[in-house]
Amino acid sequence: MVAPGLKARYINVYLPSEAAKQQWEEDAKEAGIPLSRFVFEAVEAFRASKKEAHRSDIIRELAEAKEELAASHVSLFCQFI
Repeated sequence: MVAPGLKARYINVYLPSEAAKQQWEEDAKEAGIPLSRFVFEAVEAFRASKKEAHRSDIIRELAEAKEELAASHVSLFCQFI
């Protein structure tokens, strides 16, 4: 039973197997945190990695744009020689 003050924050999660649940419980125990905290931290880490991946895409695109700009400057400079 969910405590009345926690009901608004409560969710059910169904895992693919009992073994998966047991593994999560063992991992949480090894980390010294409750299973709910373990799941929350794992989801937040996943969300942060998605943001970081997006950031790395932007950095890569910026580097490519700088290379293209440098190449066009060289091309433009060569036209005036």
